[in-house]
Amino acid sequence: MSVERSGLAAAMANMIIMMLGPVFHGSIGLTLDRLWDGNITDGIKTYNANAFISSISIIPNVMYIAIIGLSIIAIQQIREKKKLNKTENLISPH
Repeated sequence: MSVERSGLAAAMANMIIMMLGPVFHGSIGLTLDRLWDGNITDGIKTYNANAFISSISIIPNVMYIAIIGLSIIAIQQIREKKKLNKTENLISPH
């Protein structure tokens, strides 16, 4: 891969990551508020440890889903490449 393509790939990955930040932060905040038990201390909402754990667990759960999805895509591409190679070998044997 050329340096230009490498830089472009890094920039695209960074752009995607930066766009997902608000999605994760919003999801964590909404989940935390949904799990709030109504406690207020000195006028500030207080959350229990389970609410924090459940809210933050969104990140690894999405990562697991992404790993599964990317694995499925990779397996499909490998199968297609093998099928294409098998077809090419049948058409023009070496």
